[in-house]
Amino acid sequence: MNKTCSKTDGGSETGPFFRFLPRLGKSTYFFRLVLFIVVLAGGVLSAQAPAFAKYLQLEGVADIKTIYSRGCSNVQDTAEMAVQAGIDIILYNDRARDSIQYGIFPLKRLLKKTNEGRSILNTSPDVYLSNINEKDKQFRETLLIPGTDVSPFYYWTGSVFKKNLIAHNWDKRLSIIGLTKGEDFEQLPILDSNFSLKYAGKLFNPVLGLGFLLIVTGAMIYKNFYRPATVPLAILLVLLLFNNHPFRSSPFDQYDGDRGIKPYQEVIDYAVSKGAMVFWNDVEAANGKREWATIKLETEAHPEDLVLSQNYTGFQAVGDEPVPVVEPGNVWDHVLMEYLRGGRNQPVWGYGANDFQCAGESGPIFGATRTVFLVREKSRPAVMDAMRKGRMYAVRQPGPERLSLGEFIVKDVATGKKATLGEQLVSTDSPEISLKIHSTDGKEKRVRVFLIRNGKVVKRESVVLPYELKWVDSEVDQSQPAYYRVNVVASPVDLLVANPVFVKFGKTASVAATVASVETEMPVLEEPEAPSAESPEPPEVASLQKTENPEVARLETPKAPEVVKPPRPAPVPEIVQKPSPPVAIGAPAPPRVESPKPAALEQYVRVLIDDVSLKQGPGAVFPEMKKVNKGDRLAFVRRTTVLFNDKAWLVVKSGDRLAYVWEGLVELE
Repeated sequence: MNKTCSKTDGGSETGPFFRFLPRLGKSTYFFRLVLFIVVLAGGVLSAQAPAFAKYLQLEGVADIKTIYSRGCSNVQDTAEMAVQAGIDIILYNDRARDSIQYGIFPLKRLLKKTNEGRSILNTSPDVYLSNINEKDKQFRETLLIPGTDVSPFYYWTGSVFKKNLIAHNWDKRLSIIGLTKGEDFEQLPILDSNFSLKYAGKLFNPVLGLGFLLIVTGAMIYKNFYRPATVPLAILLVLLLFNNHPFRSSPFDQYDGDRGIKPYQEVIDYAVSKGAMVFWNDVEAANGKREWATIKLETEAHPEDLVLSQNYTGFQAVGDEPVPVVEPGNVWDHVLMEYLRGGRNQPVWGYGANDFQCAGESGPIFGATRTVFLVREKSRPAVMDAMRKGRMYAVRQPGPERLSLGEFIVKDVATGKKATLGEQLVSTDSPEISLKIHSTDGKEKRVRVFLIRNGKVVKRESVVLPYELKWVDSEVDQSQPAYYRVNVVASPVDLLVANPVFVKFGKTASVAATVASVETEMPVLEEPEAPSAESPEPPEVASLQKTENPEVARLETPKAPEVVKPPRPAPVPEIVQKPSPPVAIGAPAPPRVESPKPAALEQYVRVLIDDVSLKQGPGAVFPEMKKVNKGDRLAFVRRTTVLFNDKAWLVVKSGDRLAYVWEGLVELE
């Protein structure tokens, strides 16, 4: 019979924790107790190792368009391109609504001209979501995550009769990640969209007045009172009622001038209420003036919107054009300092947006801008969590190689606690910053490294990669919270921008309490909380417009944080670089090609009839690039999965550009 004995006051040692110890007798009880503590500590440390599993770095491309909006490729084609380029994640960002309207007073919503392109809402949000979710199950190498690109508002100036009509702010865009239902897309508060009851109460007053006039006019007609005037008036009132109906998708109107930040904040608040994340895109786009069909569009750079808006997740910190707001002391630092002062509920994170539409054209190259996510497993929830909490950095790369952040850790030397991207460290001493940077091809490369604390550069170096730094910031003001972030620049098209690590200073912790608190379960990495300490004034931003943010009151110096569970002595895991294959970026060859020939032999297709259109995308609805005639030969690139009458659309090369042609009009040589 098995018995479980416990330790008695006589010093018996037959309990389960002591059975593995040598029987040394009661005279050696003290030494056996010490040995037990050492073994127990070793067991705890070994049990805790999986909890501190090292982060994986997953490479993602964001802001990818498909044939559901302005893109040329379907979901499967983009997934195949990602596999070919060694990309782990695609964040799709098709247009929710790609429509612009101008109407004639007083019936602006009835007598109108509309320019509309393909979008999620004029196809089907449910089809869009189900297509991406289905392909995500098929492509195990790459995670496919749906999102949407939203232009919440625009307004008109000028006159159609004077030919000086301009639509302003059409290219002010928000990227929304995390909407999971079709109805969430349909109820987005944007102009020219779907039927909605949400704003009926706000917009009902004009209807009441018009309805009353219509009743009075109807009574006059019934009484046969001057019908030549009252009948046309009644018809006009009916038209005005339809024109001013309150069941609109947005409470704003494109005919009432600029409405400031309000239409964009409306979309942000809506998306956040649905559990989604919102990112500002192209806040400093240089090409703000362009034309769409016969309409002139004009959108000025708007970095001040990062300050004027609240509760969004982040912004495009790296793109195909320079983003000055990430430079030390610019708008991003202003916003982060607002968070430290308590003026914001959450930090603002930076990510990289690719804005890819069509392969082989003059636009952005697939994979040229990437976001690298720090995750514990390769899954959608893990990526979404990393994105929400800022465990990511953005890179712009000129070729298959890129800059890589091997490590960015802030450490409390006294307790051994550590924090990395997006996390907060409670420090009792001067923090130690550990930094490792290299190029994924392993070659030497000269870069400039900027270590930024609270908007000011505290360490600036020109170094040759690979590079490592360990530096104790002994000059930081420990009466105030702080953050550290890193910019690495090799060239305008070869750079890295990392999200901040926050530090909150507290009183010295008890070492005994720290040792006694060792646990075996996985630690919870909490998001940075708005510090309660007074913070230094934010850096000046020369181009920043006056904001509407309330003045933040100065708060008392923080007390030592309440410790629910004392901190661990074990280190936070290092960031582990996931190897990236040196694959050329661009329009990749497909993984499946019928009747393949040796790579050295280029394949061609021959056109079968005259006046065959080469399209910008795989379908008749796409714009025409040029026409070709019978007998013309075109270099064959690949076969897409888009079918028409059981024949596929083919990718061919015309000159130095890629184009699409239907397989039924050509034959493969």
